[in-house]
Amino acid sequence: MGAGNGKGRPSDGQISGENEFLAVPFSYSRDHLQSMLNSFSQFQSNRQFCDMIFRVKDPVTNQEKSYDVHRFIFASSSEYCREKLQNIPPAHRAQEDPKISKSASESGSTRCLSSNNPTTVASDFPLSESVVNQVIEFLYKATVTVKVGDIPALFEAAHNLRIPTLRRYCEWALQNRYVLDLFRPVMKLSEDLELPGIRHFALRRTFEKFDEFLDTKTFLQLPERQLQILVDNRRAFVSDDVVISEVEMFNAILKWEKHNHRARQENARSLLRHLHYQRIPKATLSGYVITHDLVKGDKKLMAYIEDVVSGDKKRVLQRLRERNENGEAVDSEYGLVAGSGDCLTQPTLLVTGGRLFDQLSAQVLMLNDKLNCWQELARMPTVLSHHCVAVIGGVMYVAGGEDTTIPGTHSIANVWRYDPLPKNAWAALPDMLQSRSYFFLSSSCDSLYAFGGKSGKIIRNSTERYNAASKRWEFCASLKTPRHAHAGCSFKNMFYVSGGMVGKNSSVEMLRLNPSANHWTTLSPMRCARSRHSMTPVRDRIYVVGGEDDTMGLSKSSSIAIECYTPECDQWFSVSHKIPFQSDGEFGCIGHDGLIYLVGGCKSQLVEHKAEVWCYDPEEDKWKVKCKLPRRLRGTACAVMDLKQMH
Repeated sequence: MGAGNGKGRPSDGQISGENEFLAVPFSYSRDHLQSMLNSFSQFQSNRQFCDMIFRVKDPVTNQEKSYDVHRFIFASSSEYCREKLQNIPPAHRAQEDPKISKSASESGSTRCLSSNNPTTVASDFPLSESVVNQVIEFLYKATVTVKVGDIPALFEAAHNLRIPTLRRYCEWALQNRYVLDLFRPVMKLSEDLELPGIRHFALRRTFEKFDEFLDTKTFLQLPERQLQILVDNRRAFVSDDVVISEVEMFNAILKWEKHNHRARQENARSLLRHLHYQRIPKATLSGYVITHDLVKGDKKLMAYIEDVVSGDKKRVLQRLRERNENGEAVDSEYGLVAGSGDCLTQPTLLVTGGRLFDQLSAQVLMLNDKLNCWQELARMPTVLSHHCVAVIGGVMYVAGGEDTTIPGTHSIANVWRYDPLPKNAWAALPDMLQSRSYFFLSSSCDSLYAFGGKSGKIIRNSTERYNAASKRWEFCASLKTPRHAHAGCSFKNMFYVSGGMVGKNSSVEMLRLNPSANHWTTLSPMRCARSRHSMTPVRDRIYVVGGEDDTMGLSKSSSIAIECYTPECDQWFSVSHKIPFQSDGEFGCIGHDGLIYLVGGCKSQLVEHKAEVWCYDPEEDKWKVKCKLPRRLRGTACAVMDLKQMH
């Protein structure tokens, strides 16, 4: 009955007995396959049943080396070896290679062969001993142990030997273990083997970490051809998260040229001619780019850049004239001039820029304590919010921020200098090397320092320093992790950075930069996570105020409204769990005369913009209301300068 179908298969519902078919479970099949691989590997290691000699030439020593392997293993895995074996005449297969026989007899080794005449297959391309051993390991064990730096060489061998399984493994390893030091060999591999996909991958991954790549030895040792590829493709492989600016590429070429000045000078000038200088701010062109000897030595390039700069100079001055509401004179070098009047000099609180929803401000407001009101001191050359200011020697510097009505979409790198004496004038300085908003700016020893921030979707971990004497920006020790919406301050020749958005969460970190040693130190963390908060030193302590605790997009007010940090003992103390006003963050903050001033701000989720100004006395633990701003604002920046106040 059970065999009625003629094939011995039981019909449904019938007991088949001895004629029932059974499939071997996968676990037993896997054990069988592993057992076979182990046996193959052992045979090869002991030179048992080997019927093929694989001969290659080492690219370093230029000497030939032979390996005892099994014909069916190499023929079944490598299309290259299969074709080689098929093309060997039958008469030639029966002759043993005399060199191999002599070598075997001298070494005393023995082979147990399925044939007394092993077939010799000579490789048409060189292979190092380590690569051949890795290939053999993969073919006999279905796995391989390889250093990350050896992956390109193994990939090339898999491609030339036409072993598709090994090639797929190498592609996986490159995609998951790619490091910047692989750029040179991977690019050479893509050129030699004509692999555009590998080339595209290496360029994209390198541009994603371009700042780190510039600090590697691999970059300094790049041949001109590969650097030219980076220059030509800096915009073809960028996305919303990766933007390589013209200034960044300009600095990269200068760094590459400096590593070998004599040999690379002309090549570097050729590379510089491929940049789009119209996309570089004019202040950066005139104050930074053309100051380099490499540019000065190229007359055609200098003439081109000067044309770009001069063509925009008149438009800049015209814009500044139009913004002079009082119709006063404009200085041809610095720009807008404000009136002076009958006045007395004293430290004065300034509030710059800010935004009310989609309306941005260019005002510089000063607090007149005698009249208990805010007065407009000047107008910045552009509207700004979420920028930063710093004061050096009675001069205020305004850097970065956003100048578009849609927040979070675009940041700028512009830097302006405001000098109230003698002409109350503005001057454009060289732009920062990277555009930034939601960052921290401070000063030390006539130098400006810019920390972290964001530009669109790009979060920065870089730190820049501007030397007022040389009028140049340069990178220094980076933050350990990219962050924005953090707070910072300068205290006893050290820079402190707290909190901020790190990834999708607010941070509790407190970091300190020693500018002399160019080194970051991680300090005791804050008691609660914060971002969009403020920080300022008062006497011997550093106070952190407000902010939000943002976790995976869910925001709430920080559980501790104010806490203070004592640098001498590296300890945090809670000061207050609540503040008397209804702002969580994004207010202007400055310490002045032992008091902390908080200006404007907003509630969580950027609602309820505020115009209130509060003053906090840490010694008395008391709050005092000051006169309101003329309009509600968030994202302002504050400073204290010695100015002449009207009376």
